[in-house]
Amino acid sequence: MTMRSSNFIIETPSTCISFPVISQNGQVIRLSLVHLHAPCRSRLQGKNIPYEFITVDLAKGEHNSPAFTANQPFGQVPYIDDDGFILYESRAIARYLIKKYPNQGAPLIPTEPKLRPCLNKQLQSRRSTSPPFLDDFSRRLGLQPNGDLINELLTTLKPKLDAYDVILGKQKYLAGDSVTLADLAHLPYGTAFYGVGYAELFDSRPNVARWWKDISSRPTWLAVKETQTGTMLLELYGFSPSTCTRLVALICKEKDIPYELIQVNLAKGEQKHSAFVANQPFGQIPYIDDEGFILYESRAIARYLIKKYPNQGAPLIPTDPKAEALFEQAASIETFNFTAFVSGIVAEKVFKPRRGQQPNEDRINELLASLGPKLDAYDVILSKQKYLAGDSVTLADLAHLPYGTAFYGVAS
Repeated sequence: MTMRSSNFIIETPSTCISFPVISQNGQVIRLSLVHLHAPCRSRLQGKNIPYEFITVDLAKGEHNSPAFTANQPFGQVPYIDDDGFILYESRAIARYLIKKYPNQGAPLIPTEPKLRPCLNKQLQSRRSTSPPFLDDFSRRLGLQPNGDLINELLTTLKPKLDAYDVILGKQKYLAGDSVTLADLAHLPYGTAFYGVGYAELFDSRPNVARWWKDISSRPTWLAVKETQTGTMLLELYGFSPSTCTRLVALICKEKDIPYELIQVNLAKGEQKHSAFVANQPFGQIPYIDDEGFILYESRAIARYLIKKYPNQGAPLIPTDPKAEALFEQAASIETFNFTAFVSGIVAEKVFKPRRGQQPNEDRINELLASLGPKLDAYDVILSKQKYLAGDSVTLADLAHLPYGTAFYGVAS
């Protein structure tokens, strides 16, 4: 058997990543799709099929170009080019690949006559329970989510998931005790749905939770997630407006660390659910899951990431003993002479109104009176050097940004 190695490039508006492609007998399936579209990637990984991943930039309208519509007349992703054989519609592609490579990977489509109707029935069921994560796509497109539509879809979905729980109480997977395409077909949309604040709908149903944990941790699906960025995604469990979540996200950006923000709905109390407190016993955000390594407390997470990726982005924590000591000094300044006061003001002026409560103006004035001389001391320090720990930016400076930005906004 002849093995050939080549490289291909995935291009997105913000990244360009090179991946090695290994082909058998000189043939590789070419898969044209958008970076966010995962259904076909999961099928290819599940059957161990070498493929070339060609990203189509929807924002630039590449799916409507003549070159694309010559192969996919509807201008939709994905389609495949299998040595000149063009096929589109992800379910049709999935079935084609599974049948073409029956002896690679798991069977995924049973051949026993009684089991085939079960598979088809569960695939139809999956279509009727497509999760309402329209808010996620809407935000990515710069549009306002339709809250009424989301609520309508959630109302319809909940009894469907109750039925799933009944089915999965009797068997391991949807079509029996072996995983099939019907199970894997849930992963692309289900993962997006789970990550935008609806994890509780799965976790509160024990059989659904067990099944979801099983299929979403399959090595083939983890490999699919890996192809999105070229590395396993760090999972950040938090809430995007949260100051502590923003600190961790900031460090990920500073250090060029790919991550997935999994929204925790604080208003619904998701941070107190058993699935959450199993990883964060205080029921607070954020925490990270770094390939099974769980860590909470935003400053601890920030330091861990900076030390794990010393050669990515700015250093942020010096290694020279004296420079590191000055950094530690600056970090203490931030904690006890800035955030200790500003966080209280932000709590009164921002967080309380969000909960429908009135700010305590006496408390705000007291904190402002204490903060004033602290900022005078900052001014003295910063008249002698560019940043708090010297002439290079460090974590001590960046740690001011989440609360500082909120404070600056309400002070203005």
